[in-house]
Order: sequence, then structure tokens, then C-alpha cells
Amino acid sequence: MEPLLIKDVPIVVFDTETTGLSPLSHVVELGAAKLQGGRMVDTFVSLVKPPVSIPEKVVRIHGIDNAMVRHAPPFKAVAHRFREFVKGSILVAHNASFDLKVLSINFQRRGIPLLDNPVLDTRRISRRHFPEVADHSLSHLIHVWRSPFKGCHRALADARHTAYIFVGMMQKLGLGPHDKVSDLFSLFGPPDSMLRYQARWDEVGKRDSRVERLLLAVREGKVLEIFYDGGDTQGRRCISPLALFSTGEVHYLKALCTPEGRVKTFRIDRITYIRPLQDGAVGG
Repeated sequence: MEPLLIKDVPIVVFDTETTGLSPLSHVVELGAAKLQGGRMVDTFVSLVKPPVSIPEKVVRIHGIDNAMVRHAPPFKAVAHRFREFVKGSILVAHNASFDLKVLSINFQRRGIPLLDNPVLDTRRISRRHFPEVADHSLSHLIHVWRSPFKGCHRALADARHTAYIFVGMMQKLGLGPHDKVSDLFSLFGPPDSMLRYQARWDEVGKRDSRVERLLLAVREGKVLEIFYDGGDTQGRRCISPLALFSTGEVHYLKALCTPEGRVKTFRIDRITYIRPLQDGAVGG
């Protein structure tokens, strides 16, 4: 069998914009640039309507406000289109682990199968092969590699910048379209994968019915009202559940509290009341 060549495999460079700086944040924009043989041949971009408000401090970073996403499609619809766009491709991102964690958690919230594409990280490549560069952030590499694209901190703009930098790195290190994919991975790998960031949801619902309700809210991106009997933090709260985890026999919920936009951790055994804000009470 002939070795697979770089020119024969699409490479999709992607980026996300989110509601916060945590991997548990919700996606508000997803963008990607597709390369074939070192040339940009297609792009993908969509705003995403998150189930929570975008905090003002985050709006100041990427410029995406709540009005812009009010009529945007939900994440599940955008994710299915993105799956089709990246089918059979090698993925690339800058600081890829963050975007992979974000997408992995958001895919799992909606019950969407995770992508198994191999993923390369331009920040890791830069650190390994270009140690003379003082700063390996994307904003600095844009200037170092003299990217011709405009804009910054938007998903498609950053994906285009990263794609240009990635091709420049390949050329600088002597890789071209007619080289083998195995050579690409040998030089730039080992590749990462979204599967690496799969959450281990606790299966303790049989012992505590609240867990099953909270897991459903995590997967569907629902907003809940809870009553928390937790000492100084006691009271009613509006939350967007993000993840469940355990430390021994104690089970916890990590959630975004609205409207203050802060992520907090709650002991599940101290949550005495759960009510979806729009669907009516489900128990207490």
C-alpha cells in the first residue's frame, strides 16, 4: 500500500470563542479553515446561542455580545455541521488542549459522539521547533510569521491566522504536500485527540436521584434554580450545570452561577431543591 501523503488529506485548523476562560464554558462561536496541499480551500464559521449570558468581561475580549447570538443556532446544530466539515481530516489548533476540552464537554452535554480526528497544536510545535521565539501566544506568532489576515479573537480570524502559521512552520521545517502524513506526525506529534478529554460522569444516580437530574441538565445545557443549604452560601441560586465529579463518597456539581457569571462548586447532598427555569419543577 502506498503511504498516505499530506496533499491527500484535508487539514482543518479550528478555533472556538466561549462564554468564559474555563474549559467548562459554553461555545459562542466556532470557526475553521480547511487546507488541502498547503492551500486554504474552504472555511466554516457560525455563531452559537449559549444557554447562559456572556459576561461583559468576556465580551470585551472577543466582541461577541448577547444580542449577536440571540438568534444564532444552538450548539448541537452547529456541532453536527462541524462534524461533517472535519470528516476524514487532521485537525490543528493553537493551544489545542483548551479547545479540545471545551468541545469535548460541550459535545457530551448534548450527547454528541466525540470526534476521533488526530489533532496537532501549533503552540507546542512553536515551542519545540522555534525556541528562539520569545512568546508563543497566537497574538505574537501572528506578527512573527507576518500573517496577512486581519482581525483577532474571533474564531474564523484566529483559525486563518493559525492555518497560515502552520503552513509556514511546515515549509520552514522542510515539509511539503508530497511528504508523508507519517512524517508530519513524527515531526509535529504525537497528535492529541478530543477523546482524551472525555468526562467520566459519575453513575451514582441510583443512590441519589438529584445526580440524574443534574446530569441531564449538564448534557442539555439547561438552566436551573436550586436551593443550596451550604452555610455561608445558603439560598436560592440560578445556575447552569457544567460538570459532576466526586472525591470519595462526596459528590459535587460545578456550575456557572447567573447573573454574576462566576463558576462555583456545590456539594450535591446540600442541594435541597431543583427546578428547571422554563420547564416547571421536577422535585426537591
